[in-house]
Amino acid sequence: MRHLWKVLVVAALALAVMPAGASAQQSVGCGAVLTRDTVLTADLVDCPGDGLVVGADGIRITLNGHSITGTGAPGSAGVRNQGHDGVTIEDGDFVGLDISGFQTGILLVGADRNRVRDLFVEGSSHGIALVRSTGNLLERNASRGGSFNRCDSPAFVAIALFRSNRNLLRDNIAANNVHAGIHVRPLSHGTLVAANLAQFNGGGDGILVDNPRTTITANTADDNLDYGIEAVAGVTDGGGNTASGNGNPAQCLNVACS
Repeated sequence: MRHLWKVLVVAALALAVMPAGASAQQSVGCGAVLTRDTVLTADLVDCPGDGLVVGADGIRITLNGHSITGTGAPGSAGVRNQGHDGVTIEDGDFVGLDISGFQTGILLVGADRNRVRDLFVEGSSHGIALVRSTGNLLERNASRGGSFNRCDSPAFVAIALFRSNRNLLRDNIAANNVHAGIHVRPLSHGTLVAANLAQFNGGGDGILVDNPRTTITANTADDNLDYGIEAVAGVTDGGGNTASGNGNPAQCLNVACS
């Protein structure tokens, strides 16, 4: 994970290959409602509301190395998926910043079995937020926020789960957020938090887990203001977690960290 973070910072990850049968590239504008597979051909700049909106189940949206930026509209999302299942949202090459300037970078509401992967989201109140969404995979994303973003609101959490069950958070990077890097909230059951890196989160914990029906394994949490990993009693400790340089000398709570 340390190696992956260094690669992300210099924007030099290897080219991700589009699978056979992917859609042709096409031009879309800010706020477009997508109902078929889409590969971006240009940046979407200064979107006044949402960047893109998912409009159908089972589609694939590939940024293809392009970025989506917003103007800070309250309630806006870089990519909004409200109620559609089996959607893939990804960046085809993972070079440079993908989504910024929205209240939430990627927002899933009542959306199940989606894949969000290989995206670099910066400066949002929530980088990726799941609300009442089940069985999703969040993988190989990087989310980063400063004290305030273009929405003039705090960049609280890189990845947050609200009333969302049985989701997998794997190989993500959550750094430089005002609150926690990753937050599994109390009514989000059955989450697997595995092999993530949470680092330099200046307002709280690297990983904060408030639901005991969560498995935490093989994460790295370094140099956060409070705990590296703070979990409620009763979580499943899958082992392999490490933490160092965090403000709380215990480093981790209710999981073992080496």
